Amino acid sequence: MTKVNQFAWRILTQEEKLAVTLSLGHKKSSWEAGEIMSKSHYKFLEIVARAEKFLRMFTEFYNKYGDLVPIDVTLTKDVQEYLSMAIISRMIPRDIGEKMDNRAFMVISYRDRKMDDQLWILKNSGGTANKDFLDLILEFDRWNNFRILPRYWQQESAFKRRIKGKELKYIKSICGLPKFSVDKLVEKYESASGKIFTVLVSEVFPGGFKVMRIKDKSINFSTLTAMGFPLYSKEIEAEELGYILAKYLLSKPQRGVSRVKMGLDFWEKFRGLLSKATNYKEIMGIIPNRRFQEDAFIDNEIKRKKKLRALENLGNIK
Repeated sequence: MTKVNQFAWRILTQEEKLAVTLSLGHKKSSWEAGEIMSKSHYKFLEIVARAEKFLRMFTEFYNKYGDLVPIDVTLTKDVQEYLSMAIISRMIPRDIGEKMDNRAFMVISYRDRKMDDQLWILKNSGGTANKDFLDLILEFDRWNNFRILPRYWQQESAFKRRIKGKELKYIKSICGLPKFSVDKLVEKYESASGKIFTVLVSEVFPGGFKVMRIKDKSINFSTLTAMGFPLYSKEIEAEELGYILAKYLLSKPQRGVSRVKMGLDFWEKFRGLLSKATNYKEIMGIIPNRRFQEDAFIDNEIKRKKKLRALENLGNIK
């Protein structure tokens, strides 16, 4: 190996090095190598694909710039330290903060703000080195076995299995809300004159869904985005999304139609329609929290009374 290849090789984990050695060095099949490593077939394929990607990607980068952070790229000391530990040492974010001089990096909100500021500077600075370094970071995060960047900057995972898992969490969080939350959503955000649309999927509606026109206020759009609801400028797109979600989630399978076939048809249509949402990137950058959605519609008085009752039940107050 050349010196540059050695730098790329050192970035791989021991597991990734073994996978590449078995696959490329000893010409083992993926099934054989998976058995040797005691990994399921799909897991071995993920490990070796990541290893091969990182070897190619970092070899090219080191050949061009000679170091992880090019000399023309200016980063704050703490962000450079964080990225070096995350990429070269392959440490997970919560462990990195404990090792850094700036211990504030242990706090997720602080770390994300610092990273976000630096990433925007890279993006807006221009220049080949800045662009190449930003692309390297984004691609590493996309292929790595855990995320190192703030959610806004995270690209879709390179592994379909992980994308589907995230999409399932997303669907579960926006569909099947209890009637109380659905009623509060409609009460607070619906307007007959709204020009932006979203869809509510619940058994409380005839047909299993309702297209809602949203009151034209930017705060409404940002709040619904934070809750994970897709927003559309065309009513028909929201309607189509509601229809396929309700059909897939709430309807019984038709006789003679396999659940597998239904799933294949659903996922293709779902991804296509979701990508048309005006806030697509924002909602896919988060995993909406059902608790947040439900609590958002409970006024302070109700929450206060619930808290008092809970304390009384615990015997903490008389």
